[in-house]
Amino acid sequence: MPYRALVHPRRMVDVVRSRRRRVRVSGPAMSARARKAVGSLGILLFVGFYAWLAATVGDHVPKAWWAQLAYYVVAGTAWGLPVIPLIVWMNRGR
Repeated sequence: MPYRALVHPRRMVDVVRSRRRRVRVSGPAMSARARKAVGSLGILLFVGFYAWLAATVGDHVPKAWWAQLAYYVVAGTAWGLPVIPLIVWMNRGR
């Protein structure tokens, strides 16, 4: 029966228990170059979608200047929080 084992401080792999030894089961590792290309594309797609969503929701914000200022300050900085795990993944295993 497979179980999760800590093989490296930042990497969990599935391990199949055998009577005499443990066998590591993992897929092929993605190169740093491919990881950064996939991550960059993901960030571009996410930011494009987020900008569209923020502008669409911004149309429904009250027309008072302080309400729009507050909304666009929050919406303009909030996109960074969902991107942080992707950036960490892109820079893993340099």
